[in-house]
Amino acid sequence: MTVDLTHFSLIGVAHPPPVPPQPNPAIPIPPPLPLPPPPASSHSHSVAELPSLPSHSIPNDETLSPTPPTFSDAESSPFDIDDEFSDSDSDIDEVIAASHSVTIQPSQVLNLYQSAHPAQDLTVVPGTESFMTTANHPLFAMGYVIHPGFRVAICTGCSIAVSPAKLILHAKNHRHPILPSLEVDKVVNDFSLVEPSDVTRLAVGPPIPYLVAPESNFFGCPACSYAVRASSGVYTHINQVHPEFPNAKPVPQVYVQRLTNEKKVGYFQVDPSMSSNQDAGDVGDFIRLATAERESRVKTYQRQPPTVKHLDLWSSESKWHEALAGAARSDLYALGRFPTAKDPSDAWLQPFRAAVLSYFASTKSDVHHLSPEVLAQLNDPLPANYAPDAREHLQHQEAISLQRYAEYGYQILSIILRSIHSPCPNFPLSLSPAQQLAADDLYHHLHQPELSKASLQPLIHSLLFSLIQPYDTTRARNDFSCPLIRALVVSNLTEAGPFKNPHAISGCFSRLQWCIRGCVAKEIVNRPFPKQEHEAALRLHPLTIERQPTPFSRLRTFIHIVTRVAKGTPSKPTATWSRDHQSMDVSGTHIEITKVREGVPNAIDACDEELHEDILRGLKYPELDTHLHAMLDPNNHDVIGYDQIRSKAPGYSFLTDPRNGFTPFRYCLFRDLLHLPPHLNRFWIHGRLNPAELDRFFDQTKSFMEKFVIVSHVTCGGPSRASEVDTTVICVLIDGDRKLYLCKDHVCLLSTYSKTRHITGKDKMVMKALPPKVAFLLLKYLILVRPCEELFAPHVGMSLLQQENYSTHLFVAHGNVMKQELLRQLMRKISKDFFGGSFSWNQYRHFIKAVLLFIT
Repeated sequence: MTVDLTHFSLIGVAHPPPVPPQPNPAIPIPPPLPLPPPPASSHSHSVAELPSLPSHSIPNDETLSPTPPTFSDAESSPFDIDDEFSDSDSDIDEVIAASHSVTIQPSQVLNLYQSAHPAQDLTVVPGTESFMTTANHPLFAMGYVIHPGFRVAICTGCSIAVSPAKLILHAKNHRHPILPSLEVDKVVNDFSLVEPSDVTRLAVGPPIPYLVAPESNFFGCPACSYAVRASSGVYTHINQVHPEFPNAKPVPQVYVQRLTNEKKVGYFQVDPSMSSNQDAGDVGDFIRLATAERESRVKTYQRQPPTVKHLDLWSSESKWHEALAGAARSDLYALGRFPTAKDPSDAWLQPFRAAVLSYFASTKSDVHHLSPEVLAQLNDPLPANYAPDAREHLQHQEAISLQRYAEYGYQILSIILRSIHSPCPNFPLSLSPAQQLAADDLYHHLHQPELSKASLQPLIHSLLFSLIQPYDTTRARNDFSCPLIRALVVSNLTEAGPFKNPHAISGCFSRLQWCIRGCVAKEIVNRPFPKQEHEAALRLHPLTIERQPTPFSRLRTFIHIVTRVAKGTPSKPTATWSRDHQSMDVSGTHIEITKVREGVPNAIDACDEELHEDILRGLKYPELDTHLHAMLDPNNHDVIGYDQIRSKAPGYSFLTDPRNGFTPFRYCLFRDLLHLPPHLNRFWIHGRLNPAELDRFFDQTKSFMEKFVIVSHVTCGGPSRASEVDTTVICVLIDGDRKLYLCKDHVCLLSTYSKTRHITGKDKMVMKALPPKVAFLLLKYLILVRPCEELFAPHVGMSLLQQENYSTHLFVAHGNVMKQELLRQLMRKISKDFFGGSFSWNQYRHFIKAVLLFIT
């Protein structure tokens, strides 16, 4: 049996002398290494005087002293003089340093000592598990790993061991998820966790990854892992704890770590050349899987905006996007597109086309059989008692042939028949019983072996006439329960997903309006009693006028929305200048121009520091920095920014445009964070992501974005309203506009707003360029950090909408779009910290307007 001398107190308390060790034949003694010749010095030592530095393991019960020594001692502690050395200490240090000027690894020291004292085998081969930490326990969710050898819980956020009694409180200070106290107590009991000052000393081993990085310039005991700044402390320790080694000398320049910063918790030696063989898991496989899942997730996003404030003007006013909610745009486009002979799936509709064109050609001749009074009544969409402003009813009229009108009728009827032939998932047309019967009759007749135009035309008229009948409008937003309106909506989708532009949509209104009037005209002509034309027209008149619960009336409403044009007027500031024009009062708040001027650069510097030091963890990307500086330099024409400003493809952004060269850097930070050295890596622990570090990462990105949203607001020109800022999107949404653009050497925010928007249907668009330094910070954040947020979001429990927000919106914190209320609070907070006073969002707008008016 061998004796392990590693379990002695740090502060040198004497213990009973150990039993003389016996050689262990099962453990081979490594051969001695050759010693380099000592330098010429009056203080050189012989080989026999070199102390041993044993390797270590957790001892068996037989090797433990009756009362296991710990790191603490209330009576005597050499750590009180860590930073103050006496003259005698300095002399001793010089002697020892001279005698050990040759660099010798701890393992070499052990071999040399054993060769000189072969009878004293002081150690046993250590078990590797002695130096490992584990995350296989519930406390990992609170940010802790456990070191089973020391029996302590180590916080991965601040790199210290935490008292078992303070585990919950410490996690609360980090704002980590908290487990029930009973579950925490169970883990404490299962692992027998102790106070950091009461741990049992272990042998010299590899550094513990999740503590502070090892320090050097310490003196260590050659017989155990005891270490201290002053060599005198080691001599005292050897005399009290290891009296059997009277010639042992302190080992200089050893590496040490410490469990906490408390004085009663001492240092212990570590050997950076040793490896704990800790299995960190295959982080490469995780990176490949996570990035692949993110790319797949981005492609499947519906990119539906959570609010209608940043929709394009037509979608916001017409609410057409609500009719399509829940259905895939690709399926809807297949349902609503114009049938062509080139598509084999439309082959069964081709005989139907000639019959529809013939039907609408006959309606033109039917119109000529109507009396002038009935024809005038049919062409007037206004009720008799309604006298609107003429400008309200200006509408776009197409100069096209009858063929175009009839072909659109063919497209609408084909949509109805397609819904029977191959229904679109999550988009039923909701036909009434009469409409369903007419549609089924026409559909089954089309599949007869012999078809004729004459046999199809009555069925076409029957279906079309049933589609223009009144529908239930008593419930809110029930317009989209009308099959004809739903067919109109899907017929105006583009193949990419968004709606056509309003000019193209307005032409469809004219065509469908003509088809409805033609159907009513044919119904009047086909009346059962030839002499009762006026009575038939009067009965059918509600189908072709406004303010009725009919598809035609709703169609007229769409026409009014798409044709309204007006201009809004900006508000004027309410501010009072001081006599020297160095300050002003805005709604009772005093604002000094000098403090605002000085505060803006300070706020930018604060954003810069948070981005590079906190979020990027000091990681450097010089190639990306050079590329961005060149792109934002107006005098550099070698690097040009590209942006398809008119692109309507959902998901498009200049950030993903391959011509800009950002793609190689997209996942650089994500890979680097997971590949940090063990003593710095807090994200990837024991083959899994650390949830506590992810929470800390999102807290840091939130803090940065809260400052940056105000910085971008105050530096990009004229002030915007909070309602404009909270809907800033970085890519094209379905039916939504983009608010972030790359215009040559500028990054610009698009502002759209008008007080009369909901009255006039018109927005103002203002492009605002960010200053170069602010633009540089924004681009670097979006290229490096935003992909990390998207990749980490699923692992912190964020919903699919929160994950999508990171891909679509600019100002996002913890997965949520920053709303107006939060932006107003942030303006008061940031202005108080940097601008010399707390003022509201509206007060700052009036302040800037007053300055601009004064300058101009």
